[in-house]
Amino acid sequence: MAALPFPTSLADCFMLGGYASQDAPNVLRSQVDAGTAKVRRRYTEAVNNVSASISADKTQIKTFDDFYHIDLQSGVNRFTFLDPVTETEKEYRFREPPSYTPITDTQWLISMALEVTP
Repeated sequence: MAALPFPTSLADCFMLGGYASQDAPNVLRSQVDAGTAKVRRRYTEAVNNVSASISADKTQIKTFDDFYHIDLQSGVNRFTFLDPVTETEKEYRFREPPSYTPITDTQWLISMALEVTP
């Protein structure tokens, strides 16, 4: 299935505060009897793990929940969204369910653990 676009009614990019990106390990090391370890790449292109968040009101949370549970099938399907570093559209997939934290009486922080799929 093709990646679905992230709902434009929610956000057009991730919040910079709390955004983090790190490549998943892509090196396999093998110990040898003598000398330095053998090292090789596991994959041609590694998955990139991302922690990101968006701000949402209660109406937007309903939209996000429908997108996550119905459209993405609880995180099985991929979605496209703007990468705040490269400012290009990338494909993401959830690594774990999102979490919700209240910011004010009307605003919530939706935190997401994602992977950028190669």
